[in-house]
Amino acid sequence: MKTLKLISAAILLATMQAAGAAQYYVCDTGSDSNDGLSPDTPIATASKAISIFNAISAGDSVLFCRGGKFTVANDLRIYNPNCQASNPCTLADYQPPSGQLPNLPVLTQTGGLTCLGLKIAETLTMMKVMS
Repeated sequence: MKTLKLISAAILLATMQAAGAAQYYVCDTGSDSNDGLSPDTPIATASKAISIFNAISAGDSVLFCRGGKFTVANDLRIYNPNCQASNPCTLADYQPPSGQLPNLPVLTQTGGLTCLGLKIAETLTMMKVMS
């Protein structure tokens, strides 16, 4: 009986943590004055998206729209000490499920994108980063 209560409590806690995770949406048709908290109010730039990513809580996500084209105008560093292997932060794409991947060209002459402490897995195929 104690085991069942412990398992139930663990499931409830995991569900509560997942429910509290924030998702920030980014699309080149959005505006950086938007809150980015829904696909209907996305922020517009990679700079703003990375700024948000660097400050989010573990378990939160920053999602780029498929077909979106983003430029990195100055040096950006992707680093968030809140993100952990057991409770990661996510950079990924969102709807529509088909279509071209988000495009993040890295401008090597005038700017760049630096990833610090970021484990890059096979899921990187969800986004195209070009130099």
